[in-house]
Amino acid sequence: MRYGWKYGVPAYLAASFVGWNRAEGHPEQHYWHDVFAGAVVGVLPSYTFTTPYHQVTITPVAGNGQIGVLLTRFW
Repeated sequence: MRYGWKYGVPAYLAASFVGWNRAEGHPEQHYWHDVFAGAVVGVLPSYTFTTPYHQVTITPVAGNGQIGVLLTRFW
């Protein structure tokens, strides 16, 4: 969520591959419902608590006889 789909799609694909590999490669240790539950636990907080990342916001400012530019960076 923070960095958008450009980074999200490869991350989801990699996580899906790892989940599939665990469930198929070690069926006695990893079950599909466990893999699905882990995905839900990982995705839901991302959509609930994460805000998109905007590197720098540039805003013109004018007032009291002054003009300028406000640079804001979110961490």
